[in-house]
Amino acid sequence: MTNIEERLWEIVRNRQADVNTAYEIFDQLEAVDLQTLEGTWEGSEFPTGHPLDGMLTACQWYGKQFLDPDNVHPLLFFKEDGTVFSGDPVQAFTTRTIVATDRPSARMRKVEYRNKVSAAMLYDNLPVIDHYRKVNDKLLLGVMDSKWMAKPYFYYLERG
Repeated sequence: MTNIEERLWEIVRNRQADVNTAYEIFDQLEAVDLQTLEGTWEGSEFPTGHPLDGMLTACQWYGKQFLDPDNVHPLLFFKEDGTVFSGDPVQAFTTRTIVATDRPSARMRKVEYRNKVSAAMLYDNLPVIDHYRKVNDKLLLGVMDSKWMAKPYFYYLERG
């Protein structure tokens, strides 16, 4: 385990970070190619004091599914029976209601962010871009960036 990975897990355990600390970690990580994202990832929040901290966990967020560059399910949730379904991100962010959808509602592209070109997820109907960096082969740090948010929202994805 690298020092940066140890630091990431320490923050998760202690639930203590701020945006500057999260960016310090994010900026040290490797860029990600689109093929690395393909598949289903389990997600967890990376606490920085953002107003959204706790919201996805409370909604039973599971993670994300990247099918190919043009088809991404950006929000997967658990049902009460433990199965996983894709939620409509527009409903989730605008009405705070989780509505199931079969339609992918995002895509992947390489985007320059904080001086590195790396894989990113662009929502189809929201002014939001999620940027990714590689912690290791099974762990990514993500940051949700939108001009309608005062601060970025951080989370991490793990490949099962």
